[in-house]
Amino acid sequence: MSAQDSGVEAVSRFRQWIGWLPLLAFCLFALVGYRVWTDKLKQSPVDPVHARFLDFMAERSPKARAYRLGYEQNFGRNSVASEHFEQVCAVMYRLAVEDKVDPAAHSSLMAKGCKAFGRKHPGTSLPHSAPQAQRRSDSRTDSDQE
Repeated sequence: MSAQDSGVEAVSRFRQWIGWLPLLAFCLFALVGYRVWTDKLKQSPVDPVHARFLDFMAERSPKARAYRLGYEQNFGRNSVASEHFEQVCAVMYRLAVEDKVDPAAHSSLMAKGCKAFGRKHPGTSLPHSAPQAQRRSDSRTDSDQE
């Protein structure tokens, strides 16, 4: 095998692999696009039907209203994010029942669903992922140390 044959062979292999680059680039683009799309969906407000149910509980229960206000302050938004709905619904349901409010009066299906979420989200803590609130508390800590 001569040096010229190995050079031709290397060019041939390179041409074979270069054909895969557009497909690999498309796959990478699709994966990144999917991730951006799903992140946007997580941060979008809940469906209006679900928001009305949360509003119903907040209007009638002082504890549920206080929890919702705490959520809005902590996350810097005036609506519940889709990714937090299960936990917020479960806690607000629990707090409304403590205040002798019947969430089923608005929607029995939503009340059953929120009650079921309570097994997954016990307690009354706010959701954990609070990027804006975390940044605010970090900036306060920095200014306190000066």
